[in-house]
Amino acid sequence: METLFGMGKLIHESIIIPVSFTFHWHFEASNKGRAKFVAVSKDSEIYDIYESLPFFPWALEGVDSHGRPICAERLSLTRRQGKINGVLIETILHLNADDIHVGESGAFDTVLFYIPNTKIGYDYKFQDFDGTNNLSLSTIELSYGGYKYNIKLKRLISEAKEKEKISLEEDFISIEMNIEKLNGYISDIEAQKLAQAVLEVMEIAYGNIIYWSEMKGLLDNDIVYHAYRNARYPKSSHTRQLIKLDHPRFLSGFILKTFDLYQNMLFSEREALLELIRGVRFAAERLNFPVPFVQLGSTIEKCCVSILGENKEYYMNKKERRRVFPDYKEWVQLNIIPNINKLDQDEFIDSLSNKFSFLLQKTFRTRLTNLLNHYQIKFNPIWISEFVKMRNEAAHGGYQFNGIADYMIWTRVASLLERIIMKRMMYDQAFWDNSTSPSEYKILN
Repeated sequence: METLFGMGKLIHESIIIPVSFTFHWHFEASNKGRAKFVAVSKDSEIYDIYESLPFFPWALEGVDSHGRPICAERLSLTRRQGKINGVLIETILHLNADDIHVGESGAFDTVLFYIPNTKIGYDYKFQDFDGTNNLSLSTIELSYGGYKYNIKLKRLISEAKEKEKISLEEDFISIEMNIEKLNGYISDIEAQKLAQAVLEVMEIAYGNIIYWSEMKGLLDNDIVYHAYRNARYPKSSHTRQLIKLDHPRFLSGFILKTFDLYQNMLFSEREALLELIRGVRFAAERLNFPVPFVQLGSTIEKCCVSILGENKEYYMNKKERRRVFPDYKEWVQLNIIPNINKLDQDEFIDSLSNKFSFLLQKTFRTRLTNLLNHYQIKFNPIWISEFVKMRNEAAHGGYQFNGIADYMIWTRVASLLERIIMKRMMYDQAFWDNSTSPSEYKILN
């Protein structure tokens, strides 16, 4: 745990409160509140109104005890109390923060990122914590934005400790990502953009969300800038990976093979690929059927919209729908409305635009088939029929649990989505085919 002390002010719109504060950063605490502030105000006017202070959002600006600037955003008030001790009046405010920055942002020799709950294989031997040499370091050279960068991934705890943490489902900081720009300094913004792109590529192979929780900017080996992000860590016991990430060279090879392609994709396509992998991961976390059918169906619908566009989503484009809608509305008013209970007529007319849109939307089966055909993914039509039936029953009623058969129906379609991702990444090496149980590691045509 890290602790900082300082002076500054809390801000919420027109409310400004001068405070002294203590900041606690819990690296591996198994809860949401890793970044916590305890702020103390000695202003009697604040004491008079502290019970009515707004919950969210607050910001903090100040300096710590070393004279470094500190700012925090999106603070939420979790507890407040007032104290009177003789003439001393204090208001004590407890807050959680999402983003915290300590020191001056700018250009650095090296930027370090710390990644929680992510177990990978490493390429090179490096002296471990017990003095022995173990595989605990990977190095990658990448081009990004016209510049070259050296990236190192370093294991932060021993493999035995890592396995223990995962078995106990405890949170831990697993990887240090070291980024240096060849022949130059690197800014914090530049480093964050590169780190984000690398972590997204890693996430696709890993099958689970990966992000950094802490960042350090170094000049001449001194930490001159520090940033923290407060969020729930991903589950460390994740199992649905797409390549053998616990083997040396596999992850670094995947990054080297796919990074250039990924960074040059349109932002919307990158978002769609992440939506697919996260949708599969989210549904796979708790295979409590029929929920995974609904979750995966929702992911497919979102990606069909963002990837296929209107022409394959609807039978008519938006311009044509707008042109035809007045005629449709007139027909409904003449032929449908007179047969509806008068109490329901206004509600029916108010929702007529949505009804018309749903009427002209292609079926879920057609949209899923179009998505697979768009990426030229070969599939068994029976898989699609079985999944659509289960998804409809789960969403609209009539579902009955069928044991392992339900899992196979779900995982076959989920595996088709994974094939979309790997094909779009132009990855032609072996990866896990999750359409079978157990999964098979093979090259897919």
